[in-house]
Amino acid sequence: MRFLRFALGGALALAALLPCGIANAAESTTTSTVVTEGCSPEPTVQAVFLGKVLSIEDGVVRYEINQVRAGSLSGYAVEGEVDVYYDDDATFLTKGRSYIIGATPNSLTNRLSSKVRESTPLFGGAEVAGSDADTTCPKYEDPVRTLNLDGSTVESGVLTGFFSAEKRIAGSILLAVGIVFGGLFAAVVVKRSLDGASRASAKRRAQRSRSRGSRTPQPSARPRA
Repeated sequence: MRFLRFALGGALALAALLPCGIANAAESTTTSTVVTEGCSPEPTVQAVFLGKVLSIEDGVVRYEINQVRAGSLSGYAVEGEVDVYYDDDATFLTKGRSYIIGATPNSLTNRLSSKVRESTPLFGGAEVAGSDADTTCPKYEDPVRTLNLDGSTVESGVLTGFFSAEKRIAGSILLAVGIVFGGLFAAVVVKRSLDGASRASAKRRAQRSRSRGSRTPQPSARPRA
């Protein structure tokens, strides 16, 4: 009995730590529910885990797996790391930060996928082809999401990607400014060098001209008759 109470307490504590939507999805990976006829089933996830972002490239985020809270990463994790496909949502994540990730297999990429931005709410009923219009279906929260460790949503505003890449943008701006000013400086140096060479050449020509004039013999005066 003590063991059962301990196990039950641990399960309740784990559920309290998970955000509501992801917690429900985690439960659905291990339990079966009755689906009302004409309604779509509740979406599930392959795994819910805590991960630290190691790299972000081409819409794929590589995580260091800190803890698997539900489901399994078997077949996807390699030496404590796992790749998750986000497409454009990857720009909202930050390298070095940790998140709660609800991930599901993506048939197109053959890897796990997740997202940051909330998708259109999932409905059943009239949303399902051939369903009875009078059928009342439950509304589900999308469990395939990536959240902050406190369960809050990751900032995904229009300028978030801009500020998350502020160092790269600042570097690009500084590089462009450096190239422009470097080109202007080089043009000024070249122009001044050409002007200096032209003046020096003109001065030398004038000096040679004066030198030839000084060496020209003057005609001798004829004696008067």
